[in-house]
Amino acid sequence: MPDPQPDADNLVELLQKRAADNPALRFLTFLESGEEESEALSAEQTETRAEALAEELLEQIEPGDRALLFFRP
Repeated sequence: MPDPQPDADNLVELLQKRAADNPALRFLTFLESGEEESEALSAEQTETRAEALAEELLEQIEPGDRALLFFRP
C-alpha cells in the first residue's frame, strides 16, 4: 500500500514518485454514470498522459498562466 504521507512537495512530484516506485499501481479510476468502472489508469499511464498534456499546454501558454481544462478520460 502506498505511503499515506509520501516524500513529495506537490502533486507532480507525488505522481512521479508513484510511477517510479510502482508503475502498475492503480492511480485513477473513471466511473460511467458515477457507478460503473469505465477505465482505470496506472501511475505510469497517468504520468505519461500528464506529461503529454503539460507539453501541449506549454506550446500555447506561458509558465504561470492560468488554464481551465475540460476533457474526458
